Amino acid sequence: MNKLDLIKGLYELIAKENIGLYQDLYNITDDHGVTDSYWREALCFYRGLSDENRVIFFKILKQVGIDTASNMLALLDGVASLEGQDDDFILTFKRTNEIISGDLQDL
Repeated sequence: MNKLDLIKGLYELIAKENIGLYQDLYNITDDHGVTDSYWREALCFYRGLSDENRVIFFKILKQVGIDTASNMLALLDGVASLEGQDDDFILTFKRTNEIISGDLQDL
């Protein structure tokens, strides 16, 4: 695997697989057995959306996932830092010890 494969895999996981899981959860969950108040509220909100707005809702979730991954990659690349961070992160492939951080967010 190279770093481009990593980025493609992250996109596949976040923008496609996870969104599919969310769609399944929202569309097939029987809310009668839901005991978690957050999940019950989320289902109630979703069920009140029109079909068109449900499509938009999942587009929003997809973008939030992509933006979150981008923020994480910015930390690994050294483009962004955390409050109190004294040193840079370095991401490497274990087998080859190749440093792959630095331009992951751009990819």
